[in-house]
Amino acid sequence: MTSSVIPTRIVVADDRTSAAISIGKDTVIGNAAGISELIAQLGRARSDLLPAVDNHVPHDRAFVQVNHPAVEIVGHPDGVRLALRTPQFGWIGFHLTPVQALEIARHLVAMFDSAPGADR
Repeated sequence: MTSSVIPTRIVVADDRTSAAISIGKDTVIGNAAGISELIAQLGRARSDLLPAVDNHVPHDRAFVQVNHPAVEIVGHPDGVRLALRTPQFGWIGFHLTPVQALEIARHLVAMFDSAPGADR
């Protein structure tokens, strides 16, 4: 059985404008835009692999955590577009149906409506 972890090595340049990415014996150099595109391509490849990503958060909470996100919410005729900025992955957009947007809003209101220190 082979390991599920792909051996990689990533070294960010001293000037922080590029990184050397080694997979096995091959190394490529990428700048911010190139690495963002690589991340997008890897995401598309992951979406085609089985098993699919579960529809629910893993019970062990073992998933990527993002600190310092920025949020942008834009109305759309078919719902809401929610964009989250992450330092690791750039902007990630989600198109939510009206029902999904309402479920999120209701959940947040219920969670924080009576929280101590909640601004009104």
